[in-house]
Amino acid sequence: TIIERYTQLIRLYAASETRFRTGAPINGIFTAAEAPINGPITFGPAFTNVNSNFGPFIGENSRAAVLIHEGVHVFDRISGRSDTHISEFEAAYNRQSADLSLHNPSSYAGFAAHIDLKRDPNPRFGLGQGSRGL
Repeated sequence: TIIERYTQLIRLYAASETRFRTGAPINGIFTAAEAPINGPITFGPAFTNVNSNFGPFIGENSRAAVLIHEGVHVFDRISGRSDTHISEFEAAYNRQSADLSLHNPSSYAGFAAHIDLKRDPNPRFGLGQGSRGL
């Protein structure tokens, strides 16, 4: 359930010393962060160098969105599938079925933003169109 997923994320953040690392993501240095099933989450230069040549982040809570998004990948085996992993910046995001949205990492980051703001964030939190934050 959604509550169980957020509970998993809280435990992941509490164990960040052993579950997070910095380095060069497999997908390249322009990837802000990436996480395989069971982790760890690797944070690349694009995560820390917000205003560098790695490109600007969109929204003041972009790093929080990345933490939530990548954390979901640690626990959800189907979160990386092409029918599931749909960015909040793609038109298909708003048309995704509820069943698949429960596995979409962007849904959890978006839901957290909705709870915080009590409305749609504008711009949506995250890396932005064309960014690599797998």
